[in-house]
Amino acid sequence: MKRNKITNPLKAQYDGYKSEKDSWNPKWKTATAIGDAHWNVEISISFKELRADTPRPGQVWGFNLTRARRAGELEISGWSFVNGSNHTPERFGYLIFK
Repeated sequence: MKRNKITNPLKAQYDGYKSEKDSWNPKWKTATAIGDAHWNVEISISFKELRADTPRPGQVWGFNLTRARRAGELEISGWSFVNGSNHTPERFGYLIFK
């Protein structure tokens, strides 16, 4: 199943998935700040909403963030280069909890 959590500088939220059988719909929060030539976003989702225990120190999770921008031609960038589909977990980067 593929899940998407999408937001923008105005804090609009979109939650998409590709399986009609999926009932997982976690609560999440966003905070944004708009600058002269940039914008920042902070996203918060609890481990409980992720249906996960609080990670132990040293635990590793696969993780990725993707940015899509359309100012003329579509520009897509990501924290972890996936070389194609953004739904390729084996190519994600790693979060190592401390």
